[in-house]
Amino acid sequence: MEKIYVNKVNESDNLVYCITSQDSLVIRNIEIIFGKTKKDQLLLVDEHNSEFHIIERAYQYVCIIGRNNLGFTMTFYGFKGNIDNALDESIVLKSLNWNQKDLNKIIKITNEINNDVEKEIAELVVAGIQFE
Repeated sequence: MEKIYVNKVNESDNLVYCITSQDSLVIRNIEIIFGKTKKDQLLLVDEHNSEFHIIERAYQYVCIIGRNNLGFTMTFYGFKGNIDNALDESIVLKSLNWNQKDLNKIIKITNEINNDVEKEIAELVVAGIQFE
């Protein structure tokens, strides 16, 4: 079982929400989840664009990787097999002015996860602040 390193985990009956805001952990997670090639591609994009975000599937989670002037963030959403939880979160994100294309991608990935009976599961590991 792969391990995903996060700085904070919030869990409720409807949602697992995790965030990693330390650049070194985000870069480490990208390589664990997507491989070295994708990591290198994202770091190359990072050199040319100060702000971006991508939405991808990472094991049983919807993963949002972002970059702004403060650095990288990586957010994981686990909707616990319930599309209604994803729709509820989409309403929250829409109120924060997220675009519809991104919201649709979150719903699409959630459906893929729910329909994947042989999905790989990753363990969340809360990592303390690490100095580079």
